[in-house]
Amino acid sequence: MKSKIIFTLALFSSLLSLQLAAYPVNHGGAECSATSSYSDELIKSAGRLLNNSTTRWAYVTCPVPKDEFSDWALTAAIESAWVRVMDRTPLRRVSCSLTALAIDEHGGWHSQTRSDATTDPDAGTHIRTLNFSWVRQASYDQIAQYYVTCSIPPRDPSLGASGIVDYRINQ
Repeated sequence: MKSKIIFTLALFSSLLSLQLAAYPVNHGGAECSATSSYSDELIKSAGRLLNNSTTRWAYVTCPVPKDEFSDWALTAAIESAWVRVMDRTPLRRVSCSLTALAIDEHGGWHSQTRSDATTDPDAGTHIRTLNFSWVRQASYDQIAQYYVTCSIPPRDPSLGASGIVDYRINQ
């Protein structure tokens, strides 16, 4: 009887996690990490990631856990995504890309990327949303990953640091 209850709970838990995976998932900018050679000038504060360097661009990668697994490659995709950024520089822009990367059975790499960047010349404390359309990982569903990469300009001496506020993935 005890094993029947444990099995039922495990099955219910698995079904619940599959159902929850279909909903959009928000991630804080602080989940991103530096891909450039330095990270000591990146500030993680209140869930955000800010570039505190006054001279160097920050290049960061943000994880995108793959919540949807499918036997059919066309159904395993990111339907939409956005990254909210603070662009506090009047002349430089925050840019981000969403990439699906897969390896085929012969070891060949395949990728699909969507990109967006801030365009408003009125820099300041405004939060801008970068939007990404549908992206899938080619037809190599079981050996694929998603990730977001961003380029963050150096801190403006009078306006402050630019950075990533948060991002949302809808699989």
